[in-house]
Amino acid sequence: DAQFWAPFVDSAFPPDSGGSWLIPRLVGIARAKEMILLGRKVSGKDASDWGLIYTAVPNSELDEAAATLVAELADRPTVALGLAKQLIHGAPTSELEPHLAQEGLALELSSRSEDFHENSRARRESRGPDFTGR
Repeated sequence: DAQFWAPFVDSAFPPDSGGSWLIPRLVGIARAKEMILLGRKVSGKDASDWGLIYTAVPNSELDEAAATLVAELADRPTVALGLAKQLIHGAPTSELEPHLAQEGLALELSSRSEDFHENSRARRESRGPDFTGR
């Protein structure tokens, strides 16, 4: 049921708050023009197909899907998750060499976490890790 809409031009003004910068990066120039210049409303399914969002689910399944995602993320090592998220968000505007340096720093930070050491122990002991988020 969700829709994405950029009705700037419909209201007689250009995009603001970085919309003209972000939307083309997320969906490409042609689709950005369709959304911004023509005011097209994008369905959740189309947004998912375009890579604008992670996934789309029917409204009736939203609570279950959200709970499943939250549980899955909660079981993962939060230090590594946070660092990976920062790297992903920085990648589109970063050159390769500086980005590789950032990855190196992230690896060093992550290797100091309790979760990293728990994962190493769990592998040696042939069991699943019990991450604590530290």
